[in-house]
Amino acid sequence: MHIITGDFNAHNPLWSDTDKLCAIGTQVQYWIDNNNLVIHNTGKPTRLDPNRNSTSAIDLTITTTNISTQTQWHVHDDNWGSDHLPIFIDIQQKPLTEESTQHNPTWSYNRADWQEYQKLGTLIDTTQMEHHDINKFNNTLTKAIVTLANKTIPKTKAYNKPSVPWWNKGIQIKRQKRKQLLRKSANIQNYSPNIELPEMKQRSPLSKQKPNHGALSQAP
Repeated sequence: MHIITGDFNAHNPLWSDTDKLCAIGTQVQYWIDNNNLVIHNTGKPTRLDPNRNSTSAIDLTITTTNISTQTQWHVHDDNWGSDHLPIFIDIQQKPLTEESTQHNPTWSYNRADWQEYQKLGTLIDTTQMEHHDINKFNNTLTKAIVTLANKTIPKTKAYNKPSVPWWNKGIQIKRQKRKQLLRKSANIQNYSPNIELPEMKQRSPLSKQKPNHGALSQAP
């Protein structure tokens, strides 16, 4: 959703009630057509020229198509002491309302009874899970794990959290990407490969050129 408005100083019959056309007006029309925009000027003058006793429509209001049908445009009759007439832009959109976000119950692993979980797990007859169909085997195994979890891992309570009116899907996606980048950054910082490298002593070029007199004195 974008609204573009201002003094373009552009003349074009597309938004004026005259036949005057200038180079800037041609460029603006080309830009509007190529970017699938909508101009809301009706041809009514937006500027008064007291020196020439003339009027012109050079103050343009342009919007994207997703709000074009909801936008109303009109010029005020009183110039309020300016050579430009006030322009009123009314976008009739429904106000954003706060919608509560449903948070479903989740496993509370820090309160789990892992000893009981392991004990009950040893009692499962795994031979009954064996199946040539991988999908059926997966369903049986998943059901067994969930059954164990329901018996030994408590869940949080479901609750409704009111959402703020400025929150939207785009912000949610950016927030998720930010968390992914933070986790990736933490993994890189904590990464320490367990590789033991042999200690290597650097020798300067001058030391390499010096003869090893100790080695010569030990020779027979």
